[in-house]
Amino acid sequence: MNKIKFNDLYREFTVVKKKIFKDLNKVFNHSEYILGSNLLNLEKKISSFFDINYCVGVNSGTDALILILKSLNIGYGDEVIVPAHTYASTAFACSIVGARPVFVDINFDDFNINIIDAKKKITKKTKAVIAVHIYGQMSDVKILKNICKEYRIFLIEDAAQAHGAKLHNKNIGYYSDAAALSFYPGKNLGAYGDAGAIITNNKFIFNKVQILRNIGSKKKYVHNEIGINSRLDEIQAVILINKLKLLKKNNFKRNLISKFYNMQINNKYVLTPRNLDNRYHVYHLYVLRLLKNSRSSFIKHMSRNKIETIIHYPILIANQKPYKSNQKFPVADTIVGQIVSIPCYSYLKKNELIRIVKVINNFKYND
Repeated sequence: MNKIKFNDLYREFTVVKKKIFKDLNKVFNHSEYILGSNLLNLEKKISSFFDINYCVGVNSGTDALILILKSLNIGYGDEVIVPAHTYASTAFACSIVGARPVFVDINFDDFNINIIDAKKKITKKTKAVIAVHIYGQMSDVKILKNICKEYRIFLIEDAAQAHGAKLHNKNIGYYSDAAALSFYPGKNLGAYGDAGAIITNNKFIFNKVQILRNIGSKKKYVHNEIGINSRLDEIQAVILINKLKLLKKNNFKRNLISKFYNMQINNKYVLTPRNLDNRYHVYHLYVLRLLKNSRSSFIKHMSRNKIETIIHYPILIANQKPYKSNQKFPVADTIVGQIVSIPCYSYLKKNELIRIVKVINNFKYND
């Protein structure tokens, strides 16, 4: 019995490698590696995909968040509201620019930021809200936009996990001041190394981050800003241009897989994720909730049957060493002990899906 990997990147590579190798040969022949024509082409294609005015390629999703915050002059003494349940980069980006992340609880239905709790924690020091589209389903940024407008603060999207997701048929970046994308290899649109991007309809942000990502320089050797070295290179640009062509199709496949799981999984200890109305979920991750303290036994059961699972994320960043406090997050504290992600990538085979469901349905636990 072969092991079913959580994500098998090689399967996608076999589909795109011929074209990628051909295009990479052109890069090597021209010896143009930084801020070249391929990056410009990628930025245009990403802008078109998201139906947004501007895109700036950067080194990672983390850098994308940092550069957005810096472009908005958010720094020491400022507060930024972030969900308690997210990857570390969301909070670290705030700390790196000198701001304080203010953690808020999440929702049970979509695991995204709880808007009521977020509004309660807005103070005179609050400069922005970062809405994380966790696992591939968008937060309700339409409502958040109105709240941010009321309080005259910025709305930023951490869309690292939500390439192609929609809310009310609108793309990432439509409701916010700017959105951060990560192209980490395991994402729906993944590079073969670190890479990221910023998308925005705001020309000021676009111009500012172009300078900030290039060591504060618009003209070579002239530095008008204190910037960083965060440039998406030509090799990753070529890879992403080719993989972007597959994104819609692969997101559709993820939806088919998720519908299959939703229909076929039947176990009293297992809750499947919800896809809320007016949202297009791209299922970067398919996350189950295991009830009655059964998660540890479930993971062992899956492992015995050679099915790889991962917990995203086992410890709230709000409770880890850099930020540890006595603050309670009723929903986030509950779900962090229940969630487990099962394989949901686009190139899973039918027999693997059937096997995964069968193993889940056969899970038994003595509570």
